[in-house]
Amino acid sequence: MKNPPTQLGVLRKRIWCFIKSDEGSATVEFILLALPLFVPIAIFLVSVDSGSTINFETRNLSRQIARAYVSGTDQVNAEARVSAVLSVFHDQFGPLNGVDLIPTIEITCSDNPCLSTGGSVEITVIMEQPTKGIVARSSTVESVDRWR
Repeated sequence: MKNPPTQLGVLRKRIWCFIKSDEGSATVEFILLALPLFVPIAIFLVSVDSGSTINFETRNLSRQIARAYVSGTDQVNAEARVSAVLSVFHDQFGPLNGVDLIPTIEITCSDNPCLSTGGSVEITVIMEQPTKGIVARSSTVESVDRWR
């Protein structure tokens, strides 16, 4: 005759079956292996995104400033147009992306006076994002229109 199973025996049998089964092992493997790999990748992607955003905006700003500058009627008008572009840029882009300071603008002319017909103007924009330690630099060359 067989002895009836005791509660302790039933409990031992259930624990043994649970230990031998593979149920839940994928979850444990994911937590122990995949998450430590995904967290650094996510951090890297976020930092690349913010760096590419400021580089894109610096290129765009240098192009817009160059266009505004060479389309001015004289030196004073051109500088006022650049100030207007910088003001709009700083109001719209700066607060969203942590750019606190107005970018540094360098203007280099091929001729003297600067807006001489047929000459060219090089605009260099240097933008800093101090919170992330990113410095972006972009240069754009525009020709002064011969038919203005």
